[in-house]
Amino acid sequence: MKMKSFLIPALALALAGCANEELETIGSGTIPAVPSGQTILFSNNTALTIGDADGVQTRAMEGSMELRENVNEACNLELEEVPSIPDEVATLSDKQFNGWDVPSYVPKEGVYTIDGGTIRKDIFVDGTLYVKKYTGKGGRIIVKDGGTVIFESNVLEEITVLNYGEFSVKNKGDEFAVKKGATLKTVSDLSVKGKVELNGDVYVGGDFVCDELDTDGSSKLHVVGDLNVTSGKEESEFGDMSTVCVEGTLYARNLDLEEKTNVHVGCKLQVTEKLELEDFCELTAEYIKSSKTEISGATVILREGGLADLGDLCYEYSLKSALRFKVMGWGKAMIACNECELKGTYSLKNVVGPNFYFNYEKFYVWNGFGKEEAEIKIGTTLVNVATPNDYVEGGCNPGFTTDGGEAPVDPEPDPEPEPEPEPEPDPEPGTSADIELQIPTDIEREWFAEADDFAIRVNGKYEEDIILEGNATTLHGVKVSESNLKVTLSGIENLPSGDEYTYELWIWVEEESWNAFTDAERKAWVSGDGDGTDITEKCTVTAPEGYSVRKNVYAGLGGQKDTPYIKVSIHVVRD
Repeated sequence: MKMKSFLIPALALALAGCANEELETIGSGTIPAVPSGQTILFSNNTALTIGDADGVQTRAMEGSMELRENVNEACNLELEEVPSIPDEVATLSDKQFNGWDVPSYVPKEGVYTIDGGTIRKDIFVDGTLYVKKYTGKGGRIIVKDGGTVIFESNVLEEITVLNYGEFSVKNKGDEFAVKKGATLKTVSDLSVKGKVELNGDVYVGGDFVCDELDTDGSSKLHVVGDLNVTSGKEESEFGDMSTVCVEGTLYARNLDLEEKTNVHVGCKLQVTEKLELEDFCELTAEYIKSSKTEISGATVILREGGLADLGDLCYEYSLKSALRFKVMGWGKAMIACNECELKGTYSLKNVVGPNFYFNYEKFYVWNGFGKEEAEIKIGTTLVNVATPNDYVEGGCNPGFTTDGGEAPVDPEPDPEPEPEPEPEPDPEPGTSADIELQIPTDIEREWFAEADDFAIRVNGKYEEDIILEGNATTLHGVKVSESNLKVTLSGIENLPSGDEYTYELWIWVEEESWNAFTDAERKAWVSGDGDGTDITEKCTVTAPEGYSVRKNVYAGLGGQKDTPYIKVSIHVVRD
């Protein structure tokens, strides 16, 4: 039903000359609660909630993530329970293997070698099996407890290996590949000579050691222990849309996280030479230690109390993806660098939030011919007021100590904190520190919508550094159960003074709800111009004291003139 590739001329003209309605401010406001559920989060620590926001509420954001654990798909890759041997199997020690259409079996004390043929069914191993040459057709090799498989091929292709006993790779040469469609899961450690190219899925129940590791495609790697890729001369590259989960420590000599890669390290990431973080990649860790770090538009997430010791840091501003540091939890973390060089920007204002301690020795900016020392804007006041602790061998995170040894405190405490209010289950509308926009719809039943095309303009210019958290682009199933559609802007106390911030979004009625509207309700949706009617004057808005707010609201039919929408712009200036 909805088609977004359209232009509404009347709406575009209306936006160019929109109504400016100054609003009366009420109340003094308190730190807002940001509803979860039908909420979109922005990286400048603000949020938009559309529709009803009943249920769970969390405290206001400070660039933090209320997550118990931030993991990726690879962390969910597990070794399943041991498959049972069927009643009827062909014993490999008795007959030559040629790709039977029935399961095969290597009994205890039996020794067998596969040197050709097709693996299309299960092979159960209680004895010893050598795999030299084969053609994969979706079969499985299941190594039972007490069984042994020695894999002498350089390629794992179109088969699955499930190891509950002993499994080793004795590849010839310096490369071993796990191809797309192949899976290797082992209960124990895995050591491979040379470079490993991973396009399939691998689960290692212990430590994983190889010289170099490249991950590509949609591959997944889950290492329960440590991952060590320090022996190779070339860098290890985690690329494409691959996901890597290391529950222990990831040791690397040179490591490059390419676009759209997602890496979770449960303990420590240690890079002895250079760490590269490219556009759209995401890295989560408790402690990061690198001698040299190059970053473009990545997302780096530290646990609260975590430390990113980045050595000599070079940050190159990207038009495609904004760099963002986040904290997993509600506490603070620390970023430390020696010489910090910036290219294409003079600011870390939207990169490092107020929930970070930030240490540096010198800042440089690239001027086109070379680098020159400069003053840099940073989004936290906690600059050079903490010290990283010395790392203790065997630990995960040394943490940091603030000046004087005191516990971390909020960087911008309320100058006149108000007493804690008594809990009120039903607070009066308009008494919070949120901006609330009420849009009359005259629909007296529950209906559902979706919202998308969220954007922020600062002083009229679209702000590319402020991005949506969690890669969310659309809110689906937005419930509206009252005659008014409410849009709530939270976290406005995090906005700087003097600049005008404009929040834009499109709200679309879902097809099933639209079909349930009466003819009169559909006709009333657009009261005049079918390309977009200005309903700003019909809407009301409340805002806390200290903010100047105006609004623009339009309703219309988009797509093939059958998709009802509401276009919302909320303009706010903190006095």
